[in-house]
Amino acid sequence: MMLRRIAGEFRGFLVALVSAVIIGSVLALVVYWSPLRETLLDPLADFTLMLSVFIGGWSSAHHHGNRGLVRGVAIGLTFFAFVFLVTLIVNPALVSFASMIKDLALGMVCGGLGGILGVGMSE
Repeated sequence: MMLRRIAGEFRGFLVALVSAVIIGSVLALVVYWSPLRETLLDPLADFTLMLSVFIGGWSSAHHHGNRGLVRGVAIGLTFFAFVFLVTLIVNPALVSFASMIKDLALGMVCGGLGGILGVGMSE
């Protein structure tokens, strides 16, 4: 039972990760090929985080049909931890307390909302 729950959250995390790569790539190409300024990259990164964690939480809760809030928040926390660790490895200078709190809050809220919607839309 516990292994199945972990597998559900892992599946949602993978969906969130793939979504983030796809959304981030599309938005990067849009910024590169359009006259948009590069100052939009930070808000677009926040948008990518929010949308990908929402999709991951929705996917996991929709697949299982229960505990949407818990599943979504767990995926948000997992995604935050992954991004935080990758940021520490790649460029630790980008880590600040304010950005950590903002990303943690965005991940938990969007994951929870996605999970709730996923349960509501499950069969």
